[in-house]
Amino acid sequence: MRINCLEAASQLGIAPLQVLVELAAMNQPWEECWPEFEEGFVSTLRERRRLRMGLPPAPHRAQPTAISYPTKPTRTLPVSDLAAAILDKLMRKNYGLKSVRAFTLTQKWVHGASSEHVEELIERGNLEWSDPDRTTVNLVASKLADTEQIVEILRMRPR
Repeated sequence: MRINCLEAASQLGIAPLQVLVELAAMNQPWEECWPEFEEGFVSTLRERRRLRMGLPPAPHRAQPTAISYPTKPTRTLPVSDLAAAILDKLMRKNYGLKSVRAFTLTQKWVHGASSEHVEELIERGNLEWSDPDRTTVNLVASKLADTEQIVEILRMRPR
């Protein structure tokens, strides 16, 4: 199949004038390849440019084969996704054992989370109320290892 100079230039990522310069550098008769080129001309120019830049010759491309990478079996989260996202946000912001308002967690930081997700984490023991009014929560120090495991599972899951 024959392609024009503009299409050849776009396939190579160069200006059309540069295609003409490359053609002139080949010292070949123009009548056979102007104003349209064979498809092989583009691959020839690409290879010549690679060699001129000092790159190794491009390997001949065989049909790509699917590469299977060993994967670890995905573990399931012991809490809901949004509850795990709350823990993840607290860990990412380095809140540690500092208190944060439950409203901030559910309405500003983790969109879609609700007070039920905060309650889920409190019942599980990962969070605790830090004031008698039940407006602020913090991570439980004795459950930090468990919290880190939940966050790790969440981060390793495919999205």
